[in-house]
Amino acid sequence: LIEVYENTNSFENIIDIKLLETGFYINDSLVKADQITNSVKSLISQNLDYIVRLFVDDGIVFSDYFIVLTGIFESISDLRNEYSIKNFSKEYDLLDFEEQDLVKQEIPFRLFELSPEMEFEK
Repeated sequence: LIEVYENTNSFENIIDIKLLETGFYINDSLVKADQITNSVKSLISQNLDYIVRLFVDDGIVFSDYFIVLTGIFESISDLRNEYSIKNFSKEYDLLDFEEQDLVKQEIPFRLFELSPEMEFEK
């Protein structure tokens, strides 16, 4: 598992999200729940060679965890939809399987989740 974590450092755009009892942090900046999607989307769009590393504290409630995951999924969905409209002139959901696969290759979903039991150096 340490080797897998170390491989996350090979991406140019590392987005660290910390889900702590004290709040949501994206790259060490406190973010409100309703800002997660736009913040993650903005960071991913700067460089598609990205990975989201999600650090989850044991003390969080499931609803907070779900809010963060939903925000990450929505950011990817928004970016895929924008790419689809730009390149295929239709929304992602209206693309055929091959077109959707091409979009997924351009805008993949990359998430690595860490728990407190996994103590790694940054």
